[in-house]
Amino acid sequence: MEAKKAKSLAMECVKERNASIYKKLNRYIVQYVGLEAKEIKIVYINFFIPTKYDDPSRFSKSIPLVMDGGDRYFSLMLNLKNETCFNFHVNHEL
Repeated sequence: MEAKKAKSLAMECVKERNASIYKKLNRYIVQYVGLEAKEIKIVYINFFIPTKYDDPSRFSKSIPLVMDGGDRYFSLMLNLKNETCFNFHVNHEL
């Protein structure tokens, strides 16, 4: 249930904050990382458009460090308790 909630909140956040990225969300690989402390549940979400040199399986094993890349990489965080999106960040331009 919380996975569906996180996905729905993330899509709404992207739609509100960057319409051009929202239009091409189907091209992204999405990585979810859950963090929980006491009663607070935070989900850190990375979005990637892989290049021909990327191994998409690496995104299931670790959180990659991405330099530049423009809107091929962006991330955000969600607070599931109060249903808020924060730290929306699109990488620097190529």
